[in-house]
Amino acid sequence: MRSTLLQRFTSLYLAFLLHHLTSTVAGDSQSRYTPVDNILLNCGSSGDSTALDGRTWTGDVNPKFYPLEQAQVPFATARLSLSPFTYLFPVTAGQKFIRLYFYPASYSNFDRSKGLFSVKADRFTLLRNFNASLTADADGDSAVTIYREYCVNVEEEDQRLNITFTPSPSVSNSYAFINGIEILSMPTDLYYTPADRQEASFVGQERPYLNQNSTALEMAYRLTVGERFISRREDTGMFREWSQEEKYLKEYRPPLSLNFNGTIALSFKNIRNQTAEKKADVIKWGGGTGTGVRVPVYKDYVIPMFAKESVKKVNLYIAVGAEQQNGITSYRDAILNGVEIFKLRDAYANLAGPNPDPLPSAPPPPTVSSPRQSPKSKTNGTTIAAAAAGGAAGFVIMTIFGFLILRRSKRIKESVYGDGTTWWGPFYFSKTKSTKTHSHQQLRQASIIGVGGFGNVYKGQINGGANPVAIKRLAPGSQQGADEFETEIEMLSQLRHQNLVSLIGYCNDGNEMILVYEYVARGTLRDHLYKTENPPLLWKQRLPICIGAARGLNYLHAGAKHSVIHRDVKTTN
Repeated sequence: MRSTLLQRFTSLYLAFLLHHLTSTVAGDSQSRYTPVDNILLNCGSSGDSTALDGRTWTGDVNPKFYPLEQAQVPFATARLSLSPFTYLFPVTAGQKFIRLYFYPASYSNFDRSKGLFSVKADRFTLLRNFNASLTADADGDSAVTIYREYCVNVEEEDQRLNITFTPSPSVSNSYAFINGIEILSMPTDLYYTPADRQEASFVGQERPYLNQNSTALEMAYRLTVGERFISRREDTGMFREWSQEEKYLKEYRPPLSLNFNGTIALSFKNIRNQTAEKKADVIKWGGGTGTGVRVPVYKDYVIPMFAKESVKKVNLYIAVGAEQQNGITSYRDAILNGVEIFKLRDAYANLAGPNPDPLPSAPPPPTVSSPRQSPKSKTNGTTIAAAAAGGAAGFVIMTIFGFLILRRSKRIKESVYGDGTTWWGPFYFSKTKSTKTHSHQQLRQASIIGVGGFGNVYKGQINGGANPVAIKRLAPGSQQGADEFETEIEMLSQLRHQNLVSLIGYCNDGNEMILVYEYVARGTLRDHLYKTENPPLLWKQRLPICIGAARGLNYLHAGAKHSVIHRDVKTTN
C-alpha cells in the first residue's frame, strides 16, 4: 500500500546540466541549427505578420494548417471557441518542439475567468482544465503572454500532428482559446536518449533512466548561469529563451508540480539531499587539462519528487560545489553554464499539472435600494455616461504606473476579470448612511494624497485597518452631481483589468459622495521620475510600465463592455 501511495504522488523531473568549457570559444564555432519543420501559426488572424525576433507568423484564417472545426468568432489575435476544435499539422517524422502561446485578456463576449480547457497533442495530454487567467494572476503577470513548451516525437508512419483544444465540460460557458502555436523540429536526440549515449542517472537509485521517443516532456525551467538573458533570436536555431539565474542564485529551488519525472543537465552536488555526482570532474568531461579545444558537455539526471496529496508544488534543490580533498581543491571553482528542467509524462500520457490556487477576492460593497430614475434622467443618460466615464477613467488609470512598480510585491485581490461580469452586480442607489462609516470616517487634511477635479483623494483603511485604500471625496463646489456620480459608479464597477486600479466601494449619503479604490503605496510614475529621492527607474523597468499602461488603455477602448475614452493620460494620473 505504501509504494502505491508514493507512486501516486511522485513526480519525475529530468534535469540537463550544461558545462561549457572552452580554450577557444567552442560555442561560436558550432553551426546554427536549421529546423526541417518550422511552423508559426498566428491564431485568429489572416495573412502574415512579423514578430520582434524577425520571424514571420502565418494566420490561421484559410491557411494550409486548418482547424477541423472552425470557430466562427472573428478575433484578430486569438481563436476562441465554446466547442472543441483541432489543428492538423503535416510534419516530418522526428522529435518536435510544441510551443503554445496564451494571452488571457478580456475578449469581447467571453468572460476571462471562463477560459478553462484541456489541450492534447495526439495521445498526450498537455493541459487539463487549464485556466490561463488564474495562472497569470497567480504569477502577478496577467498582462504578459503565457507560453508552454513541450517535446514530442512524431512517428514515421504518422507524418502529422493533431492538437486539440477542448473546453471544460464541468463549467458552464467555458471556452478554449489559443493565440499562437509554434512547431519546430529539434536536433535528433537533443533531449532523448540515443543508442550510443549513456542513460540518464536516476538520483538516489542505482538504475538508469532511458528517455525514449515514447516519452513526452514539458519544459519547466531553462536558465543561463553567470550570463545575461538569451533571447530566442540569439539561441542556436531552436528559438529557446534562456532566463537569468539571478532570481535563484543563492539557492536554486524551482517549484515543480507533482506526479511527474524530470531531467537536469548540469553539475550538481546534491538533489533533495542526495548526491548526484560524488566526483564530477568537469575539466575531464570537457576534454582534459591540455591546450586543445575543450567542448561543451551536459549531464542528465532524473529526480523523483514526493509530496502529500494536498501539496501542488514542491521545491527542487540543486547545489553545486567543488569537492575538497584534505582541505584543498584542485579546481576551486564549480563550473556551471546552464540548467534545463523538464517534466516527464506519467503512466497515463499526461503532462498536465494543477492550476494555482485563486487569489483571495475583496468583499463586495453593501447594496441598497433606489428610487426609479425619471424619464428625463434616462434620456440624458448617454451624454452623462460619456462625460463621467472620461473623468472617472482619469482616476482609474491614475497610479497605474505606481501599481506596476509595486506589483512584484503586491498581488491583486481579484482573481476574476471580465467584460462587465463582476461581483458588483446590479446597482441601486439611495441617500442613506449604510456605507458612510465604511469609507469616509475621520478624513483629515494630513491624509490627503492627491487632488483632482472631483475633489481630494485621501488615504484610509478598511477592515479594521487591515487594508489601506484610496478615498476619492467629492468636493462641495464640484460640478458633478448625484446623477453623474451614480453613472460613474455604474461604469467603473464593470471595469476589471490587471492594469487598472479597482473600485472597491462607494458612499452616497446626502452631500457626501465618496469612491473607494485600491491603494497603491508607491505613488505615481512622476513620483519616480522628477525631483525624487526614490531610486531611478531603469529602462528595463520603464518599458513594462509603458506596456502596462498601454494595455490598460486598450482595455478601456476596446476590451470593456462599454468603451471608455481616457482624455488625460500623464505621469501624475
